Amino acid sequence: MWATTRKTAIKALGWKATYQREVAAYERLAERQLTKLHGLNVPELLGYDDELLTIEMTIVRPPFLLDFGKAYVDRQPPYWDDPQLVANAHEEWASLFDDRWPDVVALLGAMESMGIYYVDPRPGNIVF
Repeated sequence: MWATTRKTAIKALGWKATYQREVAAYERLAERQLTKLHGLNVPELLGYDDELLTIEMTIVRPPFLLDFGKAYVDRQPPYWDDPQLVANAHEEWASLFDDRWPDVVALLGAMESMGIYYVDPRPGNIVF
């Protein structure tokens, strides 16, 4: 990720699938004109380039929610039909957030209600 002279950030992605997932999630948030979700700042999508696999977005300060490259829009991740795998993931994520885990669960639920399945909750991406 690089800052620009316009006080925005450019993110270049190495894989087309990751880029497409990230753009789709940001577009969904933009459709709903969301710049905050459960009190967390969310970058606004300003532009993107399908050939260069780059995204331009606003820069946000904490508290924030970032990084939608592993998100799935309008469909659960293909491995999400395994209840044990989901339980293991939730257990791992809960240990990362301790007492803030209920807040993360609410955030994930809000995103799922919009059709965004966010599967990369970690303290670097979700900062309270």
